[in-house]
Amino acid sequence: MKFTKQELKELEEIKEAFYRVLKGLDVLRPSKDGIISAFGRRLLLIDSETFAIPPELIGPIQNRVMYHLGLEAGEAIAKGLERKPKPIEKLKIIFKLLRRGGIKLLKDAKRTEVTKLPEIAFKCWGYAKYAGWSSPISTEIDLRSAKGDSFATTGPFEAYAKIKRGWKGKVACYFIAGTVTGLYRHWFGRKDIEGKETECRAKGDKHCHITIHPTVSR
Repeated sequence: MKFTKQELKELEEIKEAFYRVLKGLDVLRPSKDGIISAFGRRLLLIDSETFAIPPELIGPIQNRVMYHLGLEAGEAIAKGLERKPKPIEKLKIIFKLLRRGGIKLLKDAKRTEVTKLPEIAFKCWGYAKYAGWSSPISTEIDLRSAKGDSFATTGPFEAYAKIKRGWKGKVACYFIAGTVTGLYRHWFGRKDIEGKETECRAKGDKHCHITIHPTVSR
């Protein structure tokens, strides 16, 4: 199903709140050691074309390597969204937000917090927009079984980068497919969940589409 207009509006509002918070925390200003950090985590700015590794450098295992890197990233994102900052970290964030934007910025920060699984799942798709990964257009989520779940997106960075490098006629978003799968594996506590990209901008499809299936029936 496609996201409703209300859901898309909510994602957009959360995205804008997220950006205001990042601006308030001045996360893009590195420390004297060249470290960019926010919410107790170290951040990294990286060009999307880094993910368009020429196949001849790694060979036929490249796609599997990218998928497994995505798995690690997805599980880390899921854990990060659940992580609660230590009291001292939270106090530092609160003081900084109050100093830079007052109560309004503090409320923005509150809006970006997630606590329950359905909310975490929904806002993960918002995360894709927050961080410039892609723009989600539809999703089918069953938080009870994960059987036949799917995720569709337009303009994902991985397809964009690989198209620029001449990738044509085949699916390209192995890292993103792995990331979505990693999210589901963490949410369900199951290692038998696999994701597969069935449509991709790189092979001429209108959208990139990833389906999720457990490989073992329960």
